[in-house]
Amino acid sequence: MPAAPGRLTSSQQRAVDHPAAPLLVLGGAGTGKSRVLVERFARFAAEGLDPARILVVAPAAGDADALRRALEDRLDGGYEELCVHDPYALAGRLLRDEPLESGLDPWAVPATAADRVAMLLDRVDELTVRQHDFRGRPAALVGGWVERIDALKAQGVSATDFARWAQRLPAGDVDAQARAAREREFAEVYAAHDRMLAERGTPDLGDLLLGAIALLRHRPHVRERILGRFRLVLVDDVQELGWAAMELVRQLGAHGAITVAGDDDQAVERPRGASTKNLRDFADEHPDGELVRLELSHRCPPRVLEAARAVVIPNADRIGKELRAVPDPCRPVPAGTVRFWRCENERAQAQGTAAEIERLIARDGARPEQIAVLVRSVEAQGAPVAVALEERAVPYRIVGAAAFFQRAEVRDVLAWLRLLVDPADASAVVRALSRPPIELRQVDLARCVQIAKRRRLDMVGGLAAATESPQIAPEARERILTFLRLHRELVAELDTARPDLFVHRLIERLGLRRQQLFAAQADVVERLVNLARFGEMAAAFT
Repeated sequence: MPAAPGRLTSSQQRAVDHPAAPLLVLGGAGTGKSRVLVERFARFAAEGLDPARILVVAPAAGDADALRRALEDRLDGGYEELCVHDPYALAGRLLRDEPLESGLDPWAVPATAADRVAMLLDRVDELTVRQHDFRGRPAALVGGWVERIDALKAQGVSATDFARWAQRLPAGDVDAQARAAREREFAEVYAAHDRMLAERGTPDLGDLLLGAIALLRHRPHVRERILGRFRLVLVDDVQELGWAAMELVRQLGAHGAITVAGDDDQAVERPRGASTKNLRDFADEHPDGELVRLELSHRCPPRVLEAARAVVIPNADRIGKELRAVPDPCRPVPAGTVRFWRCENERAQAQGTAAEIERLIARDGARPEQIAVLVRSVEAQGAPVAVALEERAVPYRIVGAAAFFQRAEVRDVLAWLRLLVDPADASAVVRALSRPPIELRQVDLARCVQIAKRRRLDMVGGLAAATESPQIAPEARERILTFLRLHRELVAELDTARPDLFVHRLIERLGLRRQQLFAAQADVVERLVNLARFGEMAAAFT
């Protein structure tokens, strides 16, 4: 039976009432898996278990924050702390709580992806790179390396493991030999990346995860101490956890008082086929555990469920499950249709979306503001859609928590603010040079980066040195001198001008507002509004 508002269904109640023993909660979208975890937490807390001794794990920081807020709203009694973390934050906490055993400086701040890209770019001369082509865009290649290193560490593959695998690659034909050479070269980059981080005494997030696993595996007395600290472990969206994160959860739930909730149909981060592994492994590792299926969706209307079912049923390794919509007499069945497109790649998806919007406007008379495009990530999926709409001169507006800071004109202003504060911020200088009003060619930009690295200068100092180098063409030299002149003028004002006035002057000096006025783009007004909003933010900061 469906639950009345505020009440649990019989299946949800059975999961909440299960004792502190292995429990797998399997349910589709909107069936209340997260709510079951919150109610289960509240039930044990009400029975006298200290909330600080219940560990809650979510796949990402945003998910952990949402669960923490739900728990804060649900708990009636007081508590000292709530241990709600994503795997990386949890790993960092475990290592910092045991500094003598882990060897981690409790004050160490993990290096971000941007930090590591800048680190590798700054020391690229130390890398032997023959098999990889920079193509005049060193930051793009290095960024790809960092992404791959993160993906490998998420699967528990260290630099040593990868080097061992690369050495065993068969020679074969010419293509196989080339691939083997590239992989061995990447193994050297991976090892150098970790060595550079170790020299700085700064781990990355993957190091925290692998370090926490090693601590639990190889320090039995520490393991007992940690397992005694957490009497109950609750894990949400377990299908999203990579190998290393799942191994950490497995170690922490070794006492058996563990509940995991998930649905392979909703996997986003893991590829098709891998999304079922965590669920099946948990069931195999706990044959005496309980399985509770949640089959009533409180969120999705029937038509959406039918479309979703058509998408997921062809998945070969899918875990079969029924999912029905909760009947709501107060909610009429919406008009319209639901269709599914299967596209070859992100660009094809964006082009298909833009073409459909163009058709709705031209043929059906829809207004652009009546059409919404929902994407999982504004940065990853939103940008290609925006480009496709620009190509068709369709006006659009990007919204979302981070959408404002993803706009090109806003990132231009941010880059200049960053480089004015820190001339060693290579990525900010590179963006400022490659964008209007400087627009330095990629080949000249690469030469400037090399000159700065060879002479061990920050990027601004390297640009001054580049103006005296015969490698730089006269036109490029003029553009660099324009940048340096702007830089000197702005630095002189940075510490004396009021922040809001400085930002307004910066936008004017760079000609960003003037560029938009003369640009033949559909979203000129939106871009001008963004620049004005940036000034308002500076005024609020003041």
